[in-house]
Amino acid sequence: MKLLFFKEWFNLYEGKFEDQSLSILNKDEELFNLLASKAPEPKYLPIISYFYKQSGNLNVLKDLINKYKEFVDKKKLSMIQITNKGAFLNNQEINYVKFAEIIHAAESNNRIVKTNIDTNASGLKPIFTIKDKIEIYKAKDSRECVLLGKGYTFCISNPNAGLNMWNTYRNSYESTFYFVFEKTRRQDDPLRIVVVDARRDGDFALTDANNKTGTISEFNHFDEYFGYLNSVYKINSDSLFINEPLTQQERKDNAIVDQKIMTLDNFKKLTLSQKEKYIGNGHELTNEQFNYIFDNNMVNFIIQYINTGIKLDNDQLKKIFKNPSYKKTYLRQRLEVQRHLHRPDIGRFEYLNLDDNSKRQIDLNKVDKKQWFLEAAYLGDEEYVSNTIQNLKGNPDDDGTLTSAYLEAVKSKNLNIVKMIDEKFDKSHALSKTAIGWIFDDITKYSTIEILDYFVKKYHKHYNIGFGFQNVAKRNEVAMVKYFIDNFEMKDYEYSLALYSSVKNNAIDSLNIILDSPELENEHTVLNTAMSIAAEHGNLKVAKLILDKHKINFYDATLNAIEHKQYQFLEFIFKARKDFPEKWLVDFLKTAIKAKSLPIFKLILSQSSDSEKLLRNNLLDYIENYKEDNDELYNFIKKKDFEFYFNSGINLAKSSDINSKSKNEIKYFFNMIRDNGIKDFSEIKKAAKEAGNIHTYNVLNDIPFLRSNYE
Repeated sequence: MKLLFFKEWFNLYEGKFEDQSLSILNKDEELFNLLASKAPEPKYLPIISYFYKQSGNLNVLKDLINKYKEFVDKKKLSMIQITNKGAFLNNQEINYVKFAEIIHAAESNNRIVKTNIDTNASGLKPIFTIKDKIEIYKAKDSRECVLLGKGYTFCISNPNAGLNMWNTYRNSYESTFYFVFEKTRRQDDPLRIVVVDARRDGDFALTDANNKTGTISEFNHFDEYFGYLNSVYKINSDSLFINEPLTQQERKDNAIVDQKIMTLDNFKKLTLSQKEKYIGNGHELTNEQFNYIFDNNMVNFIIQYINTGIKLDNDQLKKIFKNPSYKKTYLRQRLEVQRHLHRPDIGRFEYLNLDDNSKRQIDLNKVDKKQWFLEAAYLGDEEYVSNTIQNLKGNPDDDGTLTSAYLEAVKSKNLNIVKMIDEKFDKSHALSKTAIGWIFDDITKYSTIEILDYFVKKYHKHYNIGFGFQNVAKRNEVAMVKYFIDNFEMKDYEYSLALYSSVKNNAIDSLNIILDSPELENEHTVLNTAMSIAAEHGNLKVAKLILDKHKINFYDATLNAIEHKQYQFLEFIFKARKDFPEKWLVDFLKTAIKAKSLPIFKLILSQSSDSEKLLRNNLLDYIENYKEDNDELYNFIKKKDFEFYFNSGINLAKSSDINSKSKNEIKYFFNMIRDNGIKDFSEIKKAAKEAGNIHTYNVLNDIPFLRSNYE
């Protein structure tokens, strides 16, 4: 869910921020729209775009940008300038990692973290120890950094995997982290814990308990601190704090799992270890991806996911909370994350599911009330929504907040909440044209006919009817499909879009209604395309429904069925139509060759009354381009080719007409047989002799070019 500041964003679309951001993103409008929804104000859009290109982790970046805005608003930090030469803060060039370090240092400024040092609780073994004096640990991954840095504000120890920066440092500097605990120091001493970041090329970065990196308490340079460790504890830093370079496998995996994966298909393609790394990197799964691991009971991934500490989508939470064990694990980890945050990011739905003792740990004065309002709208909490609306004080961003709440209310399917929010808009604060379009689109995607009817009767334009019709058809919402047909004047192409969506999503009830529309009577191309989509997926139910209501030529559908190896669908087609032209059958055979399917090739051959003639279309030459991994079909065609020419040779040998020809004419005919792969003429000679064609027999027996020694 996102808050929309419409007046500001409309200014943005006409101003320099959009142009600069799009330029940074190489004109990627989809990515621009994603980042625009995360930027707190338009002026931050070039900054978030610039650093996203370096990091790729939007969860961490969004958190950093929001904190940065707070410091800018309080005049503790100045605005970063993005130029063609880079990002500059106070005329000093910074990269993404340096930006993160500045934010974390500002966040920790004047705040001493007091935490009892209990390294035994981590369950890890130190690589160096002097009893009751010092312990040094090597953290091999983000999980171990979380264990060792528990209670501190280190970004690599953030229990929210979506905000943890271990992977960013690992990729940027090939960092290897060491935690140094000096047990002789007081709790308020910043040097009681120091994180040593051993980077490539022999460089080091130190961070003390106050989360200040670089110049730490008492020491201006890492050499000074290492000298101190050597003089007091006889520690040889050269042999202890060793950088471990990225492995080839790490580089390969990171290139894949560091970026957000938007589709289920691409998520499925990840190996098991890559899926584990992807989830461990703190990526929020799409609902499709989550449903895939949840519905298939992939327990290890589910447990890993709910332990990441990231705030999950409410649709995902509804499933998680049905399992008491999952619910307990998720909420426990989310509470741990809150202790790491200056401002809690606990959601209203999460809060309502906490026990009373846990609720007391949340400072309700610091929670994001606007976000809670949006969640209440989504959850159908009428009382909370009503109270919030009454308390709105006419701030400039109220229209954006209400519009976002409107979008969530639509998903709740609660007409009362929709009306509450809608009635808050008046002539002076009307819904924007863009907002009307968004709300209409979401109603058709997620909501009910009652809300659709209410909205359409009040707002008569500024939305895309065709896309809306497509959405309700895809959902198989029969009442809403009929509503569109009865209440909107739609054109042929709008019916076509809805038809395609119905077929692709196996929305049989919607399809049944749409196919009865007079607008499709002469739309042969549309109907053939719809049948092709059904063929691609082997959907016989859809195909039968289309065929019951309209005539189809089947050419494209057959090619698609062959390409996707839908054998049963092809059987259905060949039963439905018996009169395919020979040219089409040849096209079908060639497609079967490309699909490398012998069973389908044979099925197509069986549709011809003269399969031998059908095979005489240079198919042996054609398959030469598709021989790889196609031996079975290649050998079948080659065998059929051999049988044809061998039988032709036998028939020629038996022919009295051939027997009456001259020697050169007989030579010409049998040369063609030989040139098409027939080497052994013994059976052909025998056939000529038994048929009494002695002239033919003598030519075959005496002419050198046919003798075995020539072959």
